[in-house]
Amino acid sequence: MYKRDWKVISSSVKGPSHIDEGTPCQDYHGWEFDAETNQLILVACDGAGSCENSHHGAKCTAERTIEFCQNYDGTADGPPIEHFADNLLNYILDGLNEISNERGISLESLSCTLLAVIWKPEFCFAVQVGDGSISIELSGSQLKNKETGIIATIFVDDSEYVNETTFVTSETKQIKAQSIPPKSIDSFVIATDGLDPLATSGRCASPSFYSPILKGIRLAKVEDERLKLEGEMEIFLNSKIARERSHDDKSLVIATFDRDAGIHD
Repeated sequence: MYKRDWKVISSSVKGPSHIDEGTPCQDYHGWEFDAETNQLILVACDGAGSCENSHHGAKCTAERTIEFCQNYDGTADGPPIEHFADNLLNYILDGLNEISNERGISLESLSCTLLAVIWKPEFCFAVQVGDGSISIELSGSQLKNKETGIIATIFVDDSEYVNETTFVTSETKQIKAQSIPPKSIDSFVIATDGLDPLATSGRCASPSFYSPILKGIRLAKVEDERLKLEGEMEIFLNSKIARERSHDDKSLVIATFDRDAGIHD
């Protein structure tokens, strides 16, 4: 059976503007890798800055996304990607409406974006609502230089106005979804828009920023080494240079695997 042993590092940090204001981090992320089913789930959400309960919305959206993907038993020959995306969004909205009703707060106050990936040997889906980015590194078998790879952003922001974004709570559904051949991908990078000033080149992910990180993760052979890398990434996201270039909260979820040892038939 075709399998991959995924390694993931991730972090969400509060931006300087929220530290100064004493407000919560409005980003939230999560991930899960099930070695038995070889299913990888990655998600990051960015709460709307103008909505006082958006940190609760981001947490609920991330957790509901993982729950939905855990129970999704589709295959490459199953329902189209649009069916998956619509059902995921409806499942998220059910959870947000529960919070809204239980706490007596508006649904709009829970507004957040969504960046999510589900990967299995049989299929791979990427889903996005709002800003931020989902990027992939192409399979090593397709590259002349296996050290650097190629970072390609799946959904390029096509908003009509600068700083315009949509949320999972928006009245008009604007969910982007794409099916990707699972064997074509070596790595995933999910980043909320707080990373844009640090890790983008033009409107796409910067290989010079991400390639060294991906190489480091592949070289991590034991859990302690993975955790050390994750800690170093969080230190960087909280560093002076990161704070000076972006005042926003930042979430980064990176998944890759050892190209030499991570594929099994």
